[in-house]
Amino acid sequence: MYIPPWKNAILLVMNTPHKNRYLEFAHRLISTMKQAGHTDTRSPSGISVKTLAETMGVSEQICRRYLRGDALPDYEKIVGIARFLSISPGWLLFGQK
Repeated sequence: MYIPPWKNAILLVMNTPHKNRYLEFAHRLISTMKQAGHTDTRSPSGISVKTLAETMGVSEQICRRYLRGDALPDYEKIVGIARFLSISPGWLLFGQK
């Protein structure tokens, strides 16, 4: 079974307990969502958690964890949000184009 290189990289990041990587992902996600106009003035992150949850097909609670840098979504969710925001999954995870 062929596994794309970016998918292996996603699995590596997800299995690495580095809080810094989670925070970097959260920062890129927040900045991209703000640039795309998905904001909410009542949210601590300034992001519409409801929009993110609906787009990813997950609960608002887990989205808050993503935005705080407490967790990373699985690769299917990352690919879905990257498509929604018209960015690459690699950039969202690693800051690479």
